[in-house]
Amino acid sequence: MSGVAKQPCDEGVILSKEAKSPCAPNIAPWVLAATILGSSMTFIDETALPVASPAVQSALGATAVAPNR
Repeated sequence: MSGVAKQPCDEGVILSKEAKSPCAPNIAPWVLAATILGSSMTFIDETALPVASPAVQSALGATAVAPNR
């Protein structure tokens, strides 16, 4: 594979164009709000799962070790 051309994301291609922001400046607060909301949802999920797992286990009659059949 010695004749393979360089990929288009080569440093020269990246540096040859003017950098432009993909988002409008007035959207920055919404991006921050979405990031905080997503982080909060993850924290709540990680907190609720260990608390709810024993209740789900007892409701389903599950055990930590499955019997061999």
